[in-house]
Amino acid sequence: MSGVHRGIIVQPRYHGPNESLGLQPGVSVEFSLDQPGHLAGVLHLEPIPVVEDSLLPVLGASLGIGVAANLLRSEPSITTITLCLAGRIHRQWREIATLFHHLSGVTFEFETSFSDDPVAGPPGNVFLVSGGKDSLYALIHARKSQCLEGYPAIYLGQGSEINWRNEISQVLRVADYFQVRLQHIRLYQMLVSSKIALRFANRAVWRELVSLSLARCYGNHIFTGINDDAVARLDVTTPRSFDYLSQLIPTVRIMEQILGAKIETVPGEFEVYRDVREHQLFDRSGSCLTPECGFPRLCAKCRTFNIYEMILAGSQLSADDIRFIHSDHFLGDASISSLYPSTVPAMEMKEVSNARQSLL
Repeated sequence: MSGVHRGIIVQPRYHGPNESLGLQPGVSVEFSLDQPGHLAGVLHLEPIPVVEDSLLPVLGASLGIGVAANLLRSEPSITTITLCLAGRIHRQWREIATLFHHLSGVTFEFETSFSDDPVAGPPGNVFLVSGGKDSLYALIHARKSQCLEGYPAIYLGQGSEINWRNEISQVLRVADYFQVRLQHIRLYQMLVSSKIALRFANRAVWRELVSLSLARCYGNHIFTGINDDAVARLDVTTPRSFDYLSQLIPTVRIMEQILGAKIETVPGEFEVYRDVREHQLFDRSGSCLTPECGFPRLCAKCRTFNIYEMILAGSQLSADDIRFIHSDHFLGDASISSLYPSTVPAMEMKEVSNARQSLL
């Protein structure tokens, strides 16, 4: 049976304020499927007061990755996706296309012109903030060596779901505490086809690609909450690795070349959790996946945090806890599963025990 090919035509443009349409200055990206004129939707990013011309196709490509991932979810028979993009992009985008193929099994191609020139933009520090523990860790450690007052901090919110409202109140508290200058950039979606909707639930595929690109409007030293661990480095691959495409370390290093920027990451999730769990701004409930969550039926994220607390307290994990760690529902640090293997030969038990102690 022949494979299914889908084309995504992407046309990004900058627009000034338009009071009649209720638009602030920003970027609009039109998406058509398979051929020009078959409009699937328009995505707006605003407010963005100034955008370098070289950044427009980068934002188009970043959003296009998210659209492509959504197409795969709705049409699993797809074998090839071609992203046709107006404008010139850095040739390193082809490396991201290779990574897309490696993790998803789907051939991903760019139809555009390529350049060796990175994106132009101002120098200086800029932070990505989400209200979560990882970006909080980045801010805490950056403040140990410098005053953060007045530095720009990028928060990309909204999308096609309302869950982002659970983040923004925490983001505002974090920005006020560290005295950073919050840039809340909203993603509005005018959809003809739901297949291209960029959702909060699968944001790890695309949001950091977009957020890093937006951060380049404000500086070239970008501090993120992206975890640098075995899974992110692809030392360990899982069936869900593709779901974290925008947060993988190979992706981050490619984006450094594309953006002409230095991108800072944070340690693995367990180390971050251990470091920030007592901080006044750590909002454990902010990661909860459902309002009905609670003992004895915790959501996957809250149960993951509960496992962390048991490990930090030196408690023995039950067989059910260890099965959870090795399941697809565990949303934590991949290193934990190697320290709590489901079966361990007696001769290796001492080595595993020593590794657990070093983690603490």
